[in-house]
Amino acid sequence: MKKTTTLLLIFLGLHVYGQDPVFSQYMFNGMLINPAIAGSKSAISTALFYKRQWMALTEGPNIYSFNIHSPIYHQKIGIGFQTFSEKYNIQNRVNVTGTLCYRINLAKGVLSFGVSTGFIQNSLQYSSLKVLEEEQQYLKPDVNIMYPDIGSGLYFQHNTFYFGISGLHLISNSLSSANSNIKRQFNFMAGKKIILTERWEILPSCLVKFISGSVYQGDLTTHVKYNDLLWAGVSYRTQNYMSLQFGLKLSDLISLARQSIKIGYAYDWNSSSTKNYLGATHELMLVCDFNVYPKVSTINKKKINISPILF
Repeated sequence: MKKTTTLLLIFLGLHVYGQDPVFSQYMFNGMLINPAIAGSKSAISTALFYKRQWMALTEGPNIYSFNIHSPIYHQKIGIGFQTFSEKYNIQNRVNVTGTLCYRINLAKGVLSFGVSTGFIQNSLQYSSLKVLEEEQQYLKPDVNIMYPDIGSGLYFQHNTFYFGISGLHLISNSLSSANSNIKRQFNFMAGKKIILTERWEILPSCLVKFISGSVYQGDLTTHVKYNDLLWAGVSYRTQNYMSLQFGLKLSDLISLARQSIKIGYAYDWNSSSTKNYLGATHELMLVCDFNVYPKVSTINKKKINISPILF
């Protein structure tokens, strides 16, 4: 039994790195998906996410994500910084990137072109495994490698809809010594605002990921929003994953800074036969926007209209 457990941990350590962390509340964490989203609000925006995956596993993945971005130069340029880390038993991955994008008026909306650059650090700590003496032959030397990372994207934003495409990890980095790799990833995201009444809105959105090697993943999500204050949603992800999401917006807590705070929670589970082995997943979100820029009601040559739908 212990030999099987050791081999399973080693297998997981060798093959999990091919995909970025998956957040169910992706519409609030767009910079992780598309660098062209940097500066898409008329505010200095920060987002902090924590995800505890597969609660039935004692040492299931712990994932953290943080980003900050802002428009500058009459909102025509967006700048940002983001980092995420993922720790799963013997492995730890850290990704740090800076982002720059340029924004233009187009068809009563805003089109953004963005690039990101930074680094990825991967480590596999085989020495931390507790194994029997006869199992030492299955272990490998620890791996700790850092290498550059580049991404790019396009993002179009309108008052009632948005969509974007992006490519991440465009420099394919193989860790031949660990038999693992970071693969190129291509994303498509879109969302729509449907106004029912002055207080009620429906906000469908989708995210499709394609990873080199013919691996794809799709999320379909629908939120119901009340009075720009409360929202609830349900999401379906390929591989039979479901998610329930809830959120609350706390506005004008500090009137001088015109600060906006959003908090959110997502409960994920797998409806397939593996649910009893993996368990549920919990995700927490905190988004703070510091509205230091004047609001713009119309698009003109000097300023660019900012129209976030949900995030």
